[in-house]
Parts: sequence; C-alpha cells; structure tokens
Amino acid sequence: MKLSQQQGMTMWSTVGLVMIGIFFLLLAFKLVPPYVNDIKIGSAIDSVANKAGAGSKTAAQLFESLEKYFDVNYITNIVPSKDIEIQPLGENAKLIKLEYEVVIPLSGNLSALLYFEHEYEAH
Repeated sequence: MKLSQQQGMTMWSTVGLVMIGIFFLLLAFKLVPPYVNDIKIGSAIDSVANKAGAGSKTAAQLFESLEKYFDVNYITNIVPSKDIEIQPLGENAKLIKLEYEVVIPLSGNLSALLYFEHEYEAH
C-alpha cells in the first residue's frame, strides 16, 4: 500500500489545539468560582426565606439572618443591606430580591461581567 499524501496533524496544529485548550481551561478556572459562590448565596437566601415565620419578620431581622448565613459561608462580595431588597407581599409574606454583578479581570483591560439575580418569597 502506497501513501501519496501525509496524514495527521503537524506539530503546529497540535500546538495550536493545545493552546486553545489551555485558554478555555484558564477561562473556566476564572469563571467557575463566582458561579459556585452564587449557588451558596442562593441557598443562604432560600434557607432564610423558608424558615418558619420568615414572612412575619421585619426587614432588619431578615438582613441580620442573611448576614449570619453569609458570615458562616464566607460570602464576602454581597452586603445584604446594600445588594438585597425586601418588599412586603402581604400581611405575612415578603419578597427577597438580590441583584449583583461580578467583574472578573481576565487579561490586561479585558474583563468578564457576570450578572446574577435571585427572587425568593418568604412566608
């Protein structure tokens, strides 16, 4: 059997693919931690909202509970009194809204902006 053409990738093609793979791996290392942190934030707000009698608590009491959860879970990029809004829904219900952004520097003046939003009802 005679081959008239070469087969396979050249060294430069392999280097290019490895560089692309490294780029996406480094991007994942930068972008995954804020999403993990957001999951912790969401579970903290959810646990405060689902506590018995949470809807009848005042906003200050809910902020205090959230600050305690954030301290225990080492969540430092959220300030409950600044980033969280609590609205009354009725006599014994509250709406807890959270909107925040995380800016992740990637390289030089290139950054990634991640926007997170949560809403929970406390009854």
